[in-house]
Amino acid sequence: MICTPGRSAESKNIEQEIPMELEPYVGEPDVARLIAQIRGEPVDRVPHLEALVDDQHVEKILGRYAGNTLAIGGDPAKGAEGATGRPMHGKDYVEFNQAIGQDILIVECFWTPFRRRKPDGTLVAITDRSVKTRADWEEVVLPGDEDIADRLQYIREYKEAIEGTRQGIVLGGACIFQTLYEFTVGMTDFMMMCYEQRDFVEEMLEVSAEYFERLVAAAVAESIDLFLFGDDYAWKNGLFIPPKPIFRTLTAE
Repeated sequence: MICTPGRSAESKNIEQEIPMELEPYVGEPDVARLIAQIRGEPVDRVPHLEALVDDQHVEKILGRYAGNTLAIGGDPAKGAEGATGRPMHGKDYVEFNQAIGQDILIVECFWTPFRRRKPDGTLVAITDRSVKTRADWEEVVLPGDEDIADRLQYIREYKEAIEGTRQGIVLGGACIFQTLYEFTVGMTDFMMMCYEQRDFVEEMLEVSAEYFERLVAAAVAESIDLFLFGDDYAWKNGLFIPPKPIFRTLTAE
């Protein structure tokens, strides 16, 4: 029994621990359901897609530790600093989806992999918001073929894992705007750059856009089912950058 803080054990407001039993979802996950919903076609039920289910929930459902639905040993959803480890193992992901009725497996590619070379030659992700000038930018190691190959290996692993099921594979990410203001440059400096150094901002965005264009094309060649765009350039009250005067200049051009 658990006593509510500040109340005596004799009070009527005593909570009891009630074991929580989790029963598997009855039915078959099916990526065709999700695709049909996106196209506005009739579906048998609401499709189930959740980008991140935390480690503890996954462990409770599977009965063993398997990481979260984005990674083992990290949490990319919390930022580039958390993008460590590897994605959840394909077999674990398929079993998890079957248990909760989720239709897809997600391979995460949230953040543009900008890196810096340390004095000892090792590469580290830039997460300290230290790129403030073009000179800083010129020292950045830009994403390349090895970064694309890294994501493709997990798409192939997931393709093998879903054989014999109707589950699908989603590539999710391409946060080209948030990568810059959250980790590479910093919020305040980046927002000022949008007004004062727009050419520089567009150059950095273009690098990310070209990288993700190549990654998505390679993923499509591997027969992914969907690509899920994700970025953060607005909040509940509107865009981070007011449309004027930037958008007015763009339309005038």
